Amino acid sequence: MLFNLKTIIFLILGILTSVLVFYVLLQEISFHDVIQILKEVELQYILAFIVLSLAGSAFRTWRYILTLRPAGYRPNIALLYLTTIVRNLFSDLLPARIGTTVYIYIANTKLGIPLTIATNSFAISLIFDFVALGPLVILALLFSPHDFHLPKPILYVASLVIFVLTSLIVYLIPVISKKIAVLIKLAKFLPTSFSDKISSFFAELAKESRALQKSGVYFNIFTLSALIRICKYGSLYVFLVGMLLPLGYKLSDINPISCIIGILAAEMAASLPVSGIAGFGAYEGAWAFTFNLLGFPKDISNLTAIAHHLFTQAWGYGIGLIAMALLMIPYKIKSSQRTQIINLNKIKDITYQLLTFLSISFLVYLLLNLNLKYNSYISAEVPNTNKIPKKQRSNLKHLSHVLSGDIYFDSNRSGTFGIYKIDTKEFEIKPIVDDLHWHEMYPDISPDRTMLVYSRSRSLARVAPSEIWLYRLDGSKHELLAKSGAFPTFSSDGKYIYYEFERKSVIKLDLNSRSSEEIFPKRKKYFYGNSIVKPRISKDEKYISFTSDKPSTWHAWYWPLGKGKGEMIASGCEPGWFPNNNLFWIKRSGANAGSGIMHYDLIKNKNSILKDDGGPFGHEYFPSLTDDGKFLLYSASPESQHDHNTSNYQIYVYELSSGETYRLTYDKYNNRWPKYR
Repeated sequence: MLFNLKTIIFLILGILTSVLVFYVLLQEISFHDVIQILKEVELQYILAFIVLSLAGSAFRTWRYILTLRPAGYRPNIALLYLTTIVRNLFSDLLPARIGTTVYIYIANTKLGIPLTIATNSFAISLIFDFVALGPLVILALLFSPHDFHLPKPILYVASLVIFVLTSLIVYLIPVISKKIAVLIKLAKFLPTSFSDKISSFFAELAKESRALQKSGVYFNIFTLSALIRICKYGSLYVFLVGMLLPLGYKLSDINPISCIIGILAAEMAASLPVSGIAGFGAYEGAWAFTFNLLGFPKDISNLTAIAHHLFTQAWGYGIGLIAMALLMIPYKIKSSQRTQIINLNKIKDITYQLLTFLSISFLVYLLLNLNLKYNSYISAEVPNTNKIPKKQRSNLKHLSHVLSGDIYFDSNRSGTFGIYKIDTKEFEIKPIVDDLHWHEMYPDISPDRTMLVYSRSRSLARVAPSEIWLYRLDGSKHELLAKSGAFPTFSSDGKYIYYEFERKSVIKLDLNSRSSEEIFPKRKKYFYGNSIVKPRISKDEKYISFTSDKPSTWHAWYWPLGKGKGEMIASGCEPGWFPNNNLFWIKRSGANAGSGIMHYDLIKNKNSILKDDGGPFGHEYFPSLTDDGKFLLYSASPESQHDHNTSNYQIYVYELSSGETYRLTYDKYNNRWPKYR
């Protein structure tokens, strides 16, 4: 009854751990972002992860072979490898790694290894996992550039103590087993038949462990244990790199030693008795906390915690179930027969280990160098002229008279996105800001036409970190305003900048004091856990519009910044404001050529079509209005295209009074988010 009660308590605590950790993490990120980051991982990183994962299981199998052969047993290597993979499955599935004991059961029942030999093999292997850990942690600390809350000397001493204690346990296993056998034999309160059986088991275990110790294979087992750890953490690190490179990180930003320390912290948390259901819970919590300490942004730490563990667990469970199914096939296997003690060639064995590891490393190296698309950006030519057909230039003469300013937009014409402008006289395209190692996006111009604000990111991935920059158009100043943020816009008086923060909130930045505050959702629990992106503030600064995944991906919303409750406009995105506080937004379902721009009357709560052309360029997106509300600027692509990063979007101006539409760009590039000043 006590065992059952204890089991129930640990089960309840495990469930609570999983629910609590995921509730906290998913307040900062959405599960849609988790899936998105996994989709961005390049194939070569997945293959490299798989190679290292399978290699780690191979080295673990090799180690089991070394622990069994001195006792005279040679199990079928293929079946032992499958047993190892099943052992890995149950290790992840059950708390505190108690699932690893399934190895003893399969080795005894399927491979015909006596229980004492299988137990000794399991115990020695388990302890050597910790023996190898100490020196590897010390090496990691030596080469890690990061400081930790505990001084490094304390961590060195702790690692050394782990190494010494576990090594001592390995040495004392025969003595400990023999003492247990004697104590059980002397226990008068136990039934004689039971005490004799258990005492005999530990006496035999002492004998077998002593024989293994005398065989002199401990150093070989230690090197294999180190290779197991290297393959395991190497595979986890490689997949982490595969997730971070598409977000704009460089290899120099992803220090392997520091990241492996973060991974190790998560692994240790998952080994606790109460670590969550099927390994989910404490692992993610420890990962997110540690990687945040290592300098990664909070949202990236949370996102990688869930995405990384989700993939690796799915892989482990998948191959584990396959291995289990193969082991359940009723093969006709002879029970393992004990032969004479085998003398191993220890130098030859270590040589084979090294050659195998080098071969695996070379294969991983080849895989990781199949595609270098995220390691550098290749710059293309930057055309400054706009090749407008002669027939169309005459249509632009009227526009040049009524619009005397410039139109700013982002474009990928250099190979990365940069900020460009079109003057409304000659309609020439000129670069403003375009660093070929960054993506500059989402431009907005101050009301006095002196400053440009934009987002900068190394990657186009949805969850990639981005910054807010301010650029004076006379070239006198280029300043970082916020280390984390996107989609900035000026207030109507130019004193403030509004931007989205981590896709969850909207920040107001005072350009004079540089102070900032959250203005939405600002303790409104209604949107906690949901995305809030592409925010725009009404001209009187009483309302905010934004795109959200509430109730599902994607919907256009507006909300008062003071008291009161806003409304969901419709299924769509990119809402913005007319001067009279009516709204425009993008409709996809039911629109011509895949999307159209709609008008929403805030008072009447009514939608109507604002701009919805057919082909060839009828897929409208990225709308904005001139300050007087007389001209609608937008981009449009062919109906067959939609991708915001790669489609052939061209810039248009629509005069609301006359209904006249003007196309401003004629090229093969992606021109987005036009703004007029």
